[in-house]
Amino acid sequence: MAATRLLGLQRHSPPRPPHNRPPRPQAAKPDLIDLGAYYNAGLAETWLPSATVKSGNDLSALTPSVQKFNGVEFDARGVIQLTSSAVENLGAPLPREVAGIPVQRKVRRLHFLHGAAWDAPHGTVIGGYRIHYANGETREVKLVFGVNVREWWSSPQQVPITSEAAVAWQGANAASRAVGMAVRLYQMSWWNRLPDVEVSRLDFFSTLAKPAPFLLAVTAEP
Repeated sequence: MAATRLLGLQRHSPPRPPHNRPPRPQAAKPDLIDLGAYYNAGLAETWLPSATVKSGNDLSALTPSVQKFNGVEFDARGVIQLTSSAVENLGAPLPREVAGIPVQRKVRRLHFLHGAAWDAPHGTVIGGYRIHYANGETREVKLVFGVNVREWWSSPQQVPITSEAAVAWQGANAASRAVGMAVRLYQMSWWNRLPDVEVSRLDFFSTLAKPAPFLLAVTAEP
């Protein structure tokens, strides 16, 4: 079974998924990577720690199903939330890394549906994806604030400047709506330079910068 690695602890089984996590849709194709066993929050729950916002800070406006954003299908039914310096300052027990997510296929591109909580200067590396190949090679895809991901809360009028990502979805929740803010998810695509070698698995990790990265879905394009 794939394992989840927590900062400062030994390897563990994947985090227990939220009890209200919807089952994988029958319409989900094999290229839509199944993250169900790795979600540590549901779309309809307030999963981030906060000294002020206790409820309503969620993604309940996003239907947990197979959806198409910018021409790419994603199976988004929950959230893999990692820790950060902001999260650790609030004392929340979130993992620094989730390792060993199975891919087990040859791909030309990987598409990621993700976001981050809290802000940082442009160019801050807040985490990334470590790609493991069947031949033992690895590649690292950095999550760079302002380049391929941004803070999920933003002004509805603010232009989301990301040179290597697109806004996949924009909505709101009860907490953001109360202060006139929107919530956004970002879509990043990574071109694989070894398309003839099987990608066996990937890791999702945080660098412990202030923003806390989170991942909803990964799609493998053959």
